[in-house]
Amino acid sequence: MAAPHDSVLLIALTGLAFAAPAAAELPSAAEALELLGLADDREQIMAGKIVSRPIKPSNAREVAVGMAFVVRESPAKLVQHARDELLGDTGPKNLSKGDFEGEGSLADLAALELRPNAVERAKQYLHASPGEDFNLSSREIAAFRSLGSAAGVPAVIEQVRRNLLARYQAYRAKGLDGIEPYARSKSKSWSPAGDLRAAVEASKALEKYTPDFRQVLLRWPQDLPKQLEESFHWSNYATPYAPSLILTHELYMPVGDGFVVGQRQFYVSHGYNSEQAIAAFIPVSEGTLVAYANRTSTDKVEGFGGSTKRRIGSKLMARQLSSLYERVQKDAEK
Repeated sequence: MAAPHDSVLLIALTGLAFAAPAAAELPSAAEALELLGLADDREQIMAGKIVSRPIKPSNAREVAVGMAFVVRESPAKLVQHARDELLGDTGPKNLSKGDFEGEGSLADLAALELRPNAVERAKQYLHASPGEDFNLSSREIAAFRSLGSAAGVPAVIEQVRRNLLARYQAYRAKGLDGIEPYARSKSKSWSPAGDLRAAVEASKALEKYTPDFRQVLLRWPQDLPKQLEESFHWSNYATPYAPSLILTHELYMPVGDGFVVGQRQFYVSHGYNSEQAIAAFIPVSEGTLVAYANRTSTDKVEGFGGSTKRRIGSKLMARQLSSLYERVQKDAEK
């Protein structure tokens, strides 16, 4: 999410304890703020302010931001509120969305349309080529080309649905190893899996406080704990770059009296490459401290001026996250 969006931002809830839940515990409020580089802002945060800062990226393609705030609500109620109100977002930027059930089928994607500008978007798919403008594999590009340049919108939409279903099923079967690379040139490709792995490796707190969660993110779908809840959905979202089709994996799990929360966007058609967001819902005397870290992979921050682009990207992301969480806080406190 080089340009994160409302329904995706709040991430779903995740955290693991495997066979020994007592071994996993969340950091204290002070430790969480230290990890996010927000220790000096503790007084403001505990007083109800939302504070965000760029955090060290794991690689040259990543924009990363950390933020924290307190909501006067218990972790369990806040998590439920977040799931009900934010993950079900149907705002104007979320053009359409749907859930995958089990192994998935084309019926799960029946509501997907290429809006807005369906005719123009269909032409873009039919004439797609390797590069950074479109995140498509060589196989997907060939499938659109096989339709012929005169193919109509319905035929293109059907192929888009088939591509998304194939990506979902491959990820569901093999996790990160199942993610099909994006074609960048005739001889080069890039896979979101590498940056998603890097995002996990950079999340040092996972290893210290919820080491099993770190392993699940890396090894999924192997060795899943019984406490884990999951969901998958697709969305057609109006990012600042272009309408983007996104496949999202959400995981839900309590850890002690709090929650660790997370979301992985393992396919994004435009604007950025992938995203992984992790948060801890930590019980404090004032209610719940939410400590959040978001890592987004985008080719737009590589090369000359990349560090400046990352800083700008992080500030943009922080503003969007702050706006979202202010809404969460106000709604929860009602």
